[in-house]
Amino acid sequence: MNQISKTVGIGELDNHATVKKIWGIPLIAFPFSLAFRFIRTHVLTQKSFSGDDTHDTHLIYTSLLHGRCYFALEYFRKASGFSFAIHQGKHDFYMGDTPAFSDNMQLSVSLPEIALVKVVLNGREWICQLSSRLSARLQEPGIYRVEAYLKSFGRFRPWLFSNPIFVI
Repeated sequence: MNQISKTVGIGELDNHATVKKIWGIPLIAFPFSLAFRFIRTHVLTQKSFSGDDTHDTHLIYTSLLHGRCYFALEYFRKASGFSFAIHQGKHDFYMGDTPAFSDNMQLSVSLPEIALVKVVLNGREWICQLSSRLSARLQEPGIYRVEAYLKSFGRFRPWLFSNPIFVI
C-alpha cells in the first residue's frame, strides 16, 4: 500500500469475549483481559506529555498521522525499547519521515530481545538476520520498514511491525 500512497499501520484487535459452554459450564473463549495484552500500538511522540489532555491528545494524533508508531504482538514478550532509524550525518530520521537519499545513510534497528529481524525495502525482504541489533548502509532510495519474529515453542512467530521511513 505504501508503494501507492503513505499508509500508517496500527495494531487492531477485534474481540467479542465469546462465551462457550463445555459440559454445561460457561467459559469465555478469549477473555478481554487476555486480548488486551496481546497487541499494542506504541506511539512515539516528539515531545513529552505535559499533563494537559488537549495538548497530549494533539501530540498522539500528530504522531499517528505522521506514522511515528509501531505495533507488536506482546503476548510472549514486550516490545518497549524498539528503535528504528536512518542516520545521515548529524540527522536522524524515524518512522514516517521522508529524507532525501545520500551515500552516507545508515539504517539501524535495536530490539529489546534477540529476534529474526527483517528489513523490508519496497515490499521485498532486503535483510534477514537473527539479532537484537542491526545496522546497514543504504544503497538506494525506497520505502524501508522492519518486521521482527520471536522464537517461541520452536517456531518464529510474528512480534513487531514498524511503519516505514520513506527515503526519496
